Amino acid sequence: LAADIAGRPLDRSRPLWEMWVVEGLPHGKVAVVSKYHHAIVDGITGTNMMMHLCDMQPGVSYTPPADITPAEDEPSDLQLAGEALLNLPGRLGMVGMVPKTVGILGGLVQRRRESGGRGMPLPFTAPRTPFNRAITQHRAISFEQTELSDIKEIKTAFGVKVNDVVLAVVGGALRSYLELHDELPETSLMASVPVSTHDTSRHEEGTNKVSTIFARLYTEIEDPVARVLAIAEDNRGAKEEHNLIGADFLQDWGKYAPPNTFQLAARAYSSFKLADHHPVVHNLVISNVPGPNFPMYFLGVRVSSMYPFGPVFHGAGLTATVISNNGHLDFGFIACKELVPDVDKIADAVPEVITELLKAAREKA
Repeated sequence: LAADIAGRPLDRSRPLWEMWVVEGLPHGKVAVVSKYHHAIVDGITGTNMMMHLCDMQPGVSYTPPADITPAEDEPSDLQLAGEALLNLPGRLGMVGMVPKTVGILGGLVQRRRESGGRGMPLPFTAPRTPFNRAITQHRAISFEQTELSDIKEIKTAFGVKVNDVVLAVVGGALRSYLELHDELPETSLMASVPVSTHDTSRHEEGTNKVSTIFARLYTEIEDPVARVLAIAEDNRGAKEEHNLIGADFLQDWGKYAPPNTFQLAARAYSSFKLADHHPVVHNLVISNVPGPNFPMYFLGVRVSSMYPFGPVFHGAGLTATVISNNGHLDFGFIACKELVPDVDKIADAVPEVITELLKAAREKA
C-alpha cells in the first residue's frame, strides 16, 4: 500500500502534501503514511515537522485556534512577470559564480595532490547495475528496524562515525543482493549522500537546505570490517573537500537555473530514456537523518517505528533512507518496481551485515 501511495503523482491543484491513515493492521496497530514534495521540505525539515505533529506524552489535548489566517490569493500572470523582472538583476550574479567555481576546482586538485588522491569519487564514474536505468512510475518498498546501540557499539570499536557504519551496512546489503543476482560489479558502487546545511547555510529563506557528497561503498570488499574502515577513511577526505566547496555552492548555482528550461530538459531526459545511455552518475542515494531520541505519541498513540523513504531518479532507481527513532535505527528502501522487484531482499540482508560487524567489534574489544 505504501509503495502504491508513493507511486501516485501529487495533485498539483492542491498543496503538495498528503497524509494517509491505514487501519486494520495486525495487533490493532495503525499506520500513517505522510508524503510531501521535496520542493516543500528536505529530510531534516520533514523529520522536524513530524516531531512537531507528535507529543512527548499521551493524553495531550489542544484548543482549536480562534483565528485562522486566510490563504494568500493566487498571483496573476502579470504579477509573476513583474516579480521575474525585479529578480532579473540577481540572475547576473551567475557571472561571479564562474571564477568562484574555477577557484574551488583548483583547491580540490591541490588537496588531492597533497592527500595522495583520497577523497570523493567523481560523478559519472560509477559502475552500472540493474537499478541504474530509466525508471517507471511503479514503486516497491521494504524496511527493517535495527538497534541503534548495535550501530554505536560498532562505531566505537572501530573508531568511525555512525554514518560510516550506515554506509557500510547498506553497502554490505547491496553486495549480498547483487551477488544473489550475479550482478556484482568489480568496482565499488557509489552513493550520493545528502548533507544538511541548515546550521551552516547563509541562506535564511527556504526549507530545503541540503548539499551532497559522493561516497564509495567498497562493495568489492568482502570483509565487512575492511569495508567500514575504507569508507571511514574516504569520508574524512570527502568532508574536507565538501568544506572546500562550501555549504551553499549547489544552492547558489541552482538559483540561476531557468525553471521552464529545466522542466523541458527533464521531460526530454525522461522521454528519451537518456539515463540508459550515458555513464552512471551515481548508483543510489543513501540518506541518514537524525530523529527523536525519546518516545513520541501521535494523537495519543505511541509511535513504535518511523520508516523513511526518499525519491528515486532516472539513472538511480533505488534509494536507502535511515532515521534514528528512540533507540532504534529504521531503514527504508524504495525502488522502481521494474528495476528492483525484490527490494525486500536488500532489507533482509541488513541484520546479517550488522551481526557480522557486531561480532567483529566484540572480538576486537
